[in-house]
Amino acid sequence: MRNLLQNALRHTHAEVEVQMMENRISVRDFGSGLPINVAEHLSSADAPSVTNPKPGEFSNTTFGLLIVRLVCERLGWDLEIPKSDSEGTEFMIHVHSLD
Repeated sequence: MRNLLQNALRHTHAEVEVQMMENRISVRDFGSGLPINVAEHLSSADAPSVTNPKPGEFSNTTFGLLIVRLVCERLGWDLEIPKSDSEGTEFMIHVHSLD
């Protein structure tokens, strides 16, 4: 959560919205959106470079978002980017029970 909030605060032009719904957490900023290649990479289920990026390929922001993705994968949660455009980005974490 810290990485998502820190990234949203760093890139927003207004407030950051955090919503908690049944089994979901949404973090939304009102910035310029993610570059399309970053959004696609974070959303890809089989992106091999997530654990082995090329030197200089990712900024600190992107690296923080990759950590979010890896933590979600480790916990069996789904990370979704339902919106990323010139009006902002929304990250949705689908929290699955550990039962």
